[in-house]
Amino acid sequence: MTSSKLTLISIVILLSFCWTVAQDPQPAWRNYNTDHGLPSSEVSVAMQDSKGYMWFGTDNGVSRFDGYTFQNYGPSDGLQDNTVFDLQEDKQGRIWMMTMSGNAYYYQQDSIYSFEYNDTIQNFKGQFRIGVHLYFDEMDSSLYVTLRNFGILKVKADGNYQLFRGQNPIALVVLEFKEKLLYAYRRMEDEAYFTYFDWLVKNRVLAPIEFHRNPMHTLFPKGNASMSSPHNGMIKAFNDGNLLFEYDRVLGLMRNDSIQWIKDFDYDITSAFKDNNGDIFICLNDGFGARKYKNIELLEKEEYSTLLSGYSAVNMIQDRVNGYWFTTSEKGIFYAADLNFQIYDQGSGLSDSYVTTFEEKNDSTFFFIFLFFNNFLKKKRQHFIHWFERWTNFRTKYKKA
Repeated sequence: MTSSKLTLISIVILLSFCWTVAQDPQPAWRNYNTDHGLPSSEVSVAMQDSKGYMWFGTDNGVSRFDGYTFQNYGPSDGLQDNTVFDLQEDKQGRIWMMTMSGNAYYYQQDSIYSFEYNDTIQNFKGQFRIGVHLYFDEMDSSLYVTLRNFGILKVKADGNYQLFRGQNPIALVVLEFKEKLLYAYRRMEDEAYFTYFDWLVKNRVLAPIEFHRNPMHTLFPKGNASMSSPHNGMIKAFNDGNLLFEYDRVLGLMRNDSIQWIKDFDYDITSAFKDNNGDIFICLNDGFGARKYKNIELLEKEEYSTLLSGYSAVNMIQDRVNGYWFTTSEKGIFYAADLNFQIYDQGSGLSDSYVTTFEEKNDSTFFFIFLFFNNFLKKKRQHFIHWFERWTNFRTKYKKA
């Protein structure tokens, strides 16, 4: 047996011991932050438009990425409120933006315009904390905006409005659209609120989830109601009919308008996503990164792998060539063309990152070590090829003409 094979066997034996106690190996991330042209490293939302450009909302304006450079937009371009929490493209190609102030804007032909009826939204200033999400309804050209601790406001094409505030003093108010689900945690701290809160505690139920349909549908999940609402709560509809919700430190799953399971969950979920492979991701606040679950059943069992530990993951999407984009509050954007292309180093259990042996195991798995990268990488052959193909395809297909 050659000395190189003996060395490889020694490494594999060592790795099999180390990996049982190490953190999950990480994908081959490409990080984008202010050093690469982003206006801020605090990024709230990512979106890909119909032309293939990537858009990012930050606390210092909005940015468009063509695979090479970031084009930033701020006050000088018409975006007077710099903190952008949500993005949506309509059928006219306009990019709608929801800002922290509650004002909405849209991008069209390289300029940004204020929503005509922002003054209608501002009439409720003092009754809501911040604006969070929006939805432009193509059917009647109405704009829906969610206002934290207040509810959902519909501004019609003629400037008139309609409020969805819930039938209860505390509630998670939900509106369902074909392309999107809007939700807002409504909590008005008046006498009725405290009386209702006492009733929730006595009956060991959480604030109700109100689906504003015709007729109205309300769910009362079991749990311990909390007076503190650390954020807006979260509810996400998947394309298989499942709805995931999290608030008041519980996580639950709904299907066919009934709760399938509910459990304690001591983390703030900022967003959830299901990719084309059926994997489920939840992004977590407070430096807990993101979790990847292979399916709904493993989500209930809490069997997952961790991504981006140490960062606050805010939002994620999968682009049209199946690349993954994660936004964070501290370090901008993390991109991976293939999450299965993973790096093994000292952080994932390798005793030393300075490895010099290369060996192919079989046709489907091989080990390769680049000495000058000081990393140990293990990858299935086809995924390794796809990683480079997908990154090249994104840059080539969507580069600015």
